[in-house]
Amino acid sequence: MYTDLQCLVNKIEFEEGLGNIEIFFMDTPNSRIGAAGHINLAHESIDVTINPEKKRKDYSKKALPCKSRARWRIQASEHCPQMKLPGLAAKF
Repeated sequence: MYTDLQCLVNKIEFEEGLGNIEIFFMDTPNSRIGAAGHINLAHESIDVTINPEKKRKDYSKKALPCKSRARWRIQASEHCPQMKLPGLAAKF
């Protein structure tokens, strides 16, 4: 499944191998998505929270595997990637 991407703005500021997501905004026909978090190049890890928000009341629940306004948290290291959704945890 895919969707059209109408806009994507992203700014990650890196200093001494540590990246801070200062701006992340993605716009699709059905949703707006923001994100915040950190990237550590030395430890090869990320900790990012993704905040999807639906645009319309008739938004299809099939497009997201959780409630459309629920936060997703992605934590990953070299040996232990994880994605946390409300009421659900997944390890890859």
